[in-house]
Amino acid sequence: MGRSIGCMLLISGVCVGASLLAMPVLVAKLGFILSLILLLASCVLMVYTGLLTLEINLWLPPGANFVAMVERTLNKPIAYITGGMYLVYLYATLCCLYTSGSILLTLSFTHGIHHVLPFWCGSLVWLLMLSGIVWIGLKRSDYINRIVMLTLLVIFALFIIFILPHLKPSLLAGGHISALPHAIPIMLTAFTFQFLIPSLRRYLHNNFSHLRFAIIAGAGLGLVIYMLWLWIIFSIIPSTGTDSFNDIIHARFHLTRLMEVLQALVNHMGVLLLLRLFALCALATTSISIAGSLVDFWADTLGMVKTKSSRLKLLAMVTIPPFLWALIYSETFLHLLIYIGVLATILYAILPVIMVWSGRYVKELSFGQQIKGGRTALVLGLFISCGLLYLQLTHF
Repeated sequence: MGRSIGCMLLISGVCVGASLLAMPVLVAKLGFILSLILLLASCVLMVYTGLLTLEINLWLPPGANFVAMVERTLNKPIAYITGGMYLVYLYATLCCLYTSGSILLTLSFTHGIHHVLPFWCGSLVWLLMLSGIVWIGLKRSDYINRIVMLTLLVIFALFIIFILPHLKPSLLAGGHISALPHAIPIMLTAFTFQFLIPSLRRYLHNNFSHLRFAIIAGAGLGLVIYMLWLWIIFSIIPSTGTDSFNDIIHARFHLTRLMEVLQALVNHMGVLLLLRLFALCALATTSISIAGSLVDFWADTLGMVKTKSSRLKLLAMVTIPPFLWALIYSETFLHLLIYIGVLATILYAILPVIMVWSGRYVKELSFGQQIKGGRTALVLGLFISCGLLYLQLTHF
């Protein structure tokens, strides 16, 4: 059961990462109540497609990755395209994580020494810190993630306790349904963990019930954290006026302005410290998983044996490009998240449904455990996923 808990924490850690800081900005116009409804619906959809991904993976030999699943259930050309999209998705997500971490560290250092530091200082510290964690995590990723995730939960609990006197429930009212398309990408991105399933299957020795528990409980824990996070942020920041959501949305650097607004409205150093630590832990646990997936991808693709020297090369291939992106294109963070949402919809919402349909009813690969719902659930899942993709593409 300990391994199942570890996998659950790994999934929840991946969920609570790149979307954490950006979500309040992108769903601000939608409002608290509508945001919660969309968040819950996104979680249910992505858990369903996650379970479908598990079903597909169990048809194949252990170690089969997401691209191999596409090739077996569909065909090679689609698998090649999927491989390219998969690589872009992982690197783009890591770029967002690096940008967020760099901004947080730069602001933390600036407030700590009361002197404005250049952005590259925070970026460099984040690169070195994260590279060290990932290097250790390549051998002990489960244990490292457990430590970071449990630390995150303790800090978040303390943050909630101390932030309560600053909350204003009257600010939770309002919202516009017309803002729905702009909120969809970040909500779906918040529950993209499907790429972890092949590794989790190997770790849990093909145990379907343990894997199903890890997926449902992990995504459920991520959902609870996001719901509490939105409740807190919407209860602090007004929609209009000085130090408001409107102010943040129209700022050049959205995340920097978000942190500045929270500092101005809360004005409590202990609470702000807990907030920064919580955000850094969330970014770190997601980065460990994403970077680890990229290391495995390149090792498999290039046929590299994971010696000490090869791991160092793989680590450089994974960490240097996001570091450079964070330095050069930090202000494009929110725009990049929108593209990531589109990729997540295609890769982890639409493709699993199509693969299961092909595997069950066309190629007849299905055996063992089958996710409930049959053809009706698959058609409904595909219809909803395609509808969400359409809304995203028509509101770029």
